[in-house]
Amino acid sequence: MGKFIMTVAMSFAGLFFAFLRGWYLSILLLCVFPAIFFLMGSVFKIMEVGFKSNLKAYGQSAGYSE
Repeated sequence: MGKFIMTVAMSFAGLFFAFLRGWYLSILLLCVFPAIFFLMGSVFKIMEVGFKSNLKAYGQSAGYSE
């Protein structure tokens, strides 16, 4: 949940600075944001699956060592 909040905050900050710098950059960011959100969500989901599989493997090896 913390990563999600950080990602949203960084996105809004980027959009804010884009509107400060000029309309062209802000239009570009508005068009690219949905793809960025989708890709970040996918990466976080893939990382979560990897962490869960690593935790399961460490749990099994701890059982074997006992």
